[in-house]
Formats: sequence, C-alpha cells, structure tokens
Amino acid sequence: MLLLGLLTLGIVAAVLIVLALLPARPGVTKANFDRIKVGMTQAEVEAIFGAKPIAVGPREGLCEWQSDSNDLAIILCDAEGIVVTAEWDGWPDERSPMEKLLDTILRRERRKIVWDHD
Repeated sequence: MLLLGLLTLGIVAAVLIVLALLPARPGVTKANFDRIKVGMTQAEVEAIFGAKPIAVGPREGLCEWQSDSNDLAIILCDAEGIVVTAEWDGWPDERSPMEKLLDTILRRERRKIVWDHD
C-alpha cells in the first residue's frame, strides 16, 4: 500500500515538473509579462506576446497590448526601441484557488471579463 502511494505521488510530481518546464505559450498573459525585462527590445516583447501592440500612445515608444481578459500590458521604450519601463494593468483575479490551480496545470487563460451594460 505504501509503495503504491509513493508511486502515485512520484507520477503526480513528475507530471507537475514536466508541465512547469514547458515553454510559455505566446499571448498577452501575466506570466509572459513577467518575462519582460528592462533592456529588452520591442521586437523581443512582441515575440513574447506573439503580437504587435494594439495601441501606440501619444508619447513615442509607449505601446499597449491587451489580453483576452482585458488586462493591459503597457511598455515604454526609448528612441532605440529598448524597454525602459513595463506596467501590468490587470483586473482583480476572482478565481478560487482550485480554479487557479486547474488553469495553471491546464495552461488556460483567465476567463474574459464581460461588461454588463444595464
């Protein structure tokens, strides 16, 4: 019985390790935003997000990307296209701990926020 329990625990641990080691999928996600570092080029940011910015601000070098759940990644680059600052403007995450765990394991994006226009 003990051996069966240890075997099961080992298999679960191995699966979680493999999932954690998989490369991040492209897209505007908090996990991908966290990979962005000052000193990267805008092209590297676009490669991480897998898309060009949706908006370019009134200031040169200010770009925005929007996630499927309406979060914003706001990146400011200097005149050479190098990241100077990065900010994540996200909505509160109201998922339960179990939903967060399942979304992480299954590599799902957070549900899209739907606005109710009464």
